[in-house]
Amino acid sequence: MKWSVIICTHNRADDLGETLQAVSRLNYPAGDFEVLVVDNASQDDTEGVVEQAAAGMPHLKYLREDKLGLSHARNTGIANAAGEFVAFLDDDAAPIPAWLEKLEERFQNSRVACVGGRVKPVWRTLAGWPDWLHPRLIGYFTVIDHDDFRDFGYPCCPAGTNVAFRKAVFDEVGTFDPNLGRTGTSLLSNEEADLCVAIAQAGYRILYTPEAVVHHKVHENRLTREWVLDRSYWGGVSSAIMERRRFGAGNRVHKTLKYLALIMASESLKRILSLTDDHKKTFFWECQALFSRAFLKTLWLGHGQGNAAKGKS
Repeated sequence: MKWSVIICTHNRADDLGETLQAVSRLNYPAGDFEVLVVDNASQDDTEGVVEQAAAGMPHLKYLREDKLGLSHARNTGIANAAGEFVAFLDDDAAPIPAWLEKLEERFQNSRVACVGGRVKPVWRTLAGWPDWLHPRLIGYFTVIDHDDFRDFGYPCCPAGTNVAFRKAVFDEVGTFDPNLGRTGTSLLSNEEADLCVAIAQAGYRILYTPEAVVHHKVHENRLTREWVLDRSYWGGVSSAIMERRRFGAGNRVHKTLKYLALIMASESLKRILSLTDDHKKTFFWECQALFSRAFLKTLWLGHGQGNAAKGKS
């Protein structure tokens, strides 16, 4: 078996059905890849959707993981994968037909352990980019759209909705950290970044290919100020948890100085910009300040204290 495609899902049966339709159109030999759907404690008709799709996809398998958390679900998929390579796809995403072929082309060098592809947004209800949302925040919507081939290195890394690994690397560096990644409605993240740092520290390469394209839905509930602020806060928490684990004391001092300076700069810029009615930049710096505060609280107090102190102040 060459490939295992893993789709983790939680209460998105309708989106999952569309994703499985797209996966069924992959132009990779059917006998050389499997599709594993990991149902992460869903309460909807996820199992029924998979059963219906399996009638036309004999290589499709259903797995259940009742311990809530995206990292738990991904690790269950890895434990059951038979492929030489493991590719992850979100339950609300659609790969192009040549997706696996284009990912595989970048694994020719044995020192390449991870390959990520392009992620294009599908704006479900957006008539135009919101006038309050700065383009520099587009990464919060899982958009990766570089035109060139490149190596990734932290803080840049592939998106979890379009990333593949050489399965053998998990035996060497471990799998996804259950302390990171989405859990229910929590916006905790950075489980992919954490794993990619471990892979790079082990001496392997992480590559990007613009030719392996996935179209990923941006749900309407994310196009609000509240969601973007929450995403900023949890981004800071997630980055701090990961960096406490992967980097030494020198990094802690460096990042403390960096984010203290960023907080002070953000507050000054917000006051100046408030006089110009530039809502995009004002909101952008509000997000930067929130990320920085959350990062520092979590870096020095730990996750529990950082979470309790959320407060967006």
